[in-house]
Amino acid sequence: MVPENFFRELAEFYCAFQKASPAQLAPLPIQYADYAIWQRERLDDPSLRKQLQYWTQKLQGHPTPVELPTDRPRGLRPSFRGESASRTLSRDLGDCLKELAQSETATLFMVLLAASRHWFIAIPSARI
Repeated sequence: MVPENFFRELAEFYCAFQKASPAQLAPLPIQYADYAIWQRERLDDPSLRKQLQYWTQKLQGHPTPVELPTDRPRGLRPSFRGESASRTLSRDLGDCLKELAQSETATLFMVLLAASRHWFIAIPSARI
C-alpha cells in the first residue's frame, strides 16, 4: 500500500540522515518509462478513440471560451497575478438559488457557474 511505502521510506531516510549516510531504498517496481509506455498504449486504444469521437461530435457547435475585455493589452508572458472579488448574496437570493438548484437536480455551484458563464457572455455586448 502507498502509505506503508511512504512511511517505510520516510523512516529509512530519517535513519540515513541521522547516520549521515545515503538511504538504502529498494528499487521501484515500476519506472516512469513503464508508465509512459502504458499511457501511450492506452491512448492508442480504439475505445478511447471512440469516446473522443463521441464527445467531439456531442460538443460541436457549443460556445467557445469567452474572451473578456481587458483594460490593457495582455503581456507577452503570463504573470499569474490576479485579483479576487467577493460578494455577499442576501439570504433570500441564496434560498432562491438553492431552490433552483434542487429543482434542476443540480448543485448550488453548478447554478452559480452557469450564472457567471451567462454574465461573462453578456459582457462583450455591453458597454463597460
